[in-house]
Amino acid sequence: MKMSLVVFLFATSTATGYSQKAPVFKKVIYKVWVDTGKGTNKAYLAGISDSAVYTFHDPVPFTPYITDTNTYLRINYRSINKVRIVKKGGSGKGFLTGLLTGATAGAIIGLASGDDKNCFVCFTAGEKALFEGLSFGAIAGITGAMVGLKEKKFRLNGDKSNFNELRQYLQNRVNLSASKTH
Repeated sequence: MKMSLVVFLFATSTATGYSQKAPVFKKVIYKVWVDTGKGTNKAYLAGISDSAVYTFHDPVPFTPYITDTNTYLRINYRSINKVRIVKKGGSGKGFLTGLLTGATAGAIIGLASGDDKNCFVCFTAGEKALFEGLSFGAIAGITGAMVGLKEKKFRLNGDKSNFNELRQYLQNRVNLSASKTH
């Protein structure tokens, strides 16, 4: 009975502690190209407010609720035609994930097929595992890199509703990233 009470109190106090904390966002760095019609600003996305995008020339983590607006270049949504966004490091992470997954799957398939017997060119299970692991790893790595290069494009044309779509997309991406870390 005492143990149940201790577990209950611990669980409820932990839940209360989490609910009173400010939202935690994962540090995500986005490369961004902002086309204003007068030129394209290639930079890193620092933040977004209800009426503007904030960029910086060096990599900075994106925040959906920006407070320090003096440090960054402010671009009002009315002057933005198009925005292109790419997550920094996405292709490298995709390549590594694909490489490891493909190499593991290829090695398992090679080992599971066993040694060849009574054939002109015979391979052992280890040789097949090595060859298939390298082959599958290379193919999956290239595929993962291409998936990681995915970019998102928004056509704003100075429209507030299009800008709100961009803002909502970014807020959802950062919230999803933060929920994966807990």
